[in-house]
Amino acid sequence: MSVSSTVARTASQIASKLGERRMRLVAVLNKHVTNPIVLLWAGRVAGMAVVEHVGRRSGRHYRTPVMANVSGEGFWVVLNYGAGSDWVTNVLAAQGASIRHRGRQRRLEDIRVEPASHSHAPLPDRFDDEREVLSAILRDA
Repeated sequence: MSVSSTVARTASQIASKLGERRMRLVAVLNKHVTNPIVLLWAGRVAGMAVVEHVGRRSGRHYRTPVMANVSGEGFWVVLNYGAGSDWVTNVLAAQGASIRHRGRQRRLEDIRVEPASHSHAPLPDRFDDEREVLSAILRDA
């Protein structure tokens, strides 16, 4: 089992135990404290990526670090904060975004949110099927 799969499973288990309301509080903390620090390396390491997207209302450009599974032409992120997260809503509204993964810039296409149980994501066994996954096809930028 890969490190990113182990991290994804662990994060999902934590999210299940904390519940949606507490996870929203964690999301706010991450947005303002943790994410600016993680952005320093997230686009260069395995198991992480930086999603670059445009705000659906503001038109501002954002960079959001995520724990991601990237395999060949596929991209998957377990949505532990739910599909209503700002970055997810922005990416779905635009039906496009770009990512930086291991120093390489790529485009996300055919973006969709689906239950983990229906996803073709390389997720570990015994994964919390109630979680949703954002999946996309990767194209060279």
